[in-house]
Amino acid sequence: MVEGQYGTTSNLAARGALHARYATRDWFGWVHERVALRDGEAVLDIGCGAGWLWDRPGLPEVTLTLADRSPAMVEAALGRAQVAEKTGAVADAEALGFAAGQFDAILALHMAYHLAEPAEALAQMAPLLAEGGRLALSVNATGNLGALWEIAAECLGLPPMDPSVAVFSDIAAEAALVAAFGQVERHDYADLYVVSEPEPLVAYLSSLPEAQEAGADATPAIRAAVDAALERGPLELPRRSALFVARG
Repeated sequence: MVEGQYGTTSNLAARGALHARYATRDWFGWVHERVALRDGEAVLDIGCGAGWLWDRPGLPEVTLTLADRSPAMVEAALGRAQVAEKTGAVADAEALGFAAGQFDAILALHMAYHLAEPAEALAQMAPLLAEGGRLALSVNATGNLGALWEIAAECLGLPPMDPSVAVFSDIAAEAALVAAFGQVERHDYADLYVVSEPEPLVAYLSSLPEAQEAGADATPAIRAAVDAALERGPLELPRRSALFVARG
């Protein structure tokens, strides 16, 4: 998965482009407001991806560790993050080698569903927090991008729902955090994308593992399914995510 999907930033960028183009709300700003980082805090962003969360001016003066299993993601995040004190680490979220009590905040955004044992990995993060520290975890919620997955079912044979929710839903994430931390705050995020152009949808679906495994044969089927869906009018895609802030 890491080498095939995230050996470069291109697949993540294709999916991120749909959100960036059609979002009516600032997801990353929304996250920052609820995590409420403070000057001087030590922060771990595990599964940092390309570092989009940190590409904004006026961030608190934190000491930031950007960690991901993909070296390409770590490199991109280091180049993008507008934070003075930052380091990168190629690290596996299921086998973190950081010291106990090292961080005031750990961010694990839209990454837990990539793990073989997400609940166990989250429990292993708890000891890494300093006293009073918090873990911020986000996952997709039921109904996320619903019509997009109906198209994926038609052209790629996927179930007609967000596969990340099937792997590790918002309900499962909340239960795992309550078990590991006790005190958990839930924040629900909603937006609506109205998409009338085929290319962002084709790019998104073409970036999925199932499309890439099928190779060039997948592209005509994806384009035909997208075109057929748009013939009925603009596609309305609900964005549904949940952010949990857990404290020990």
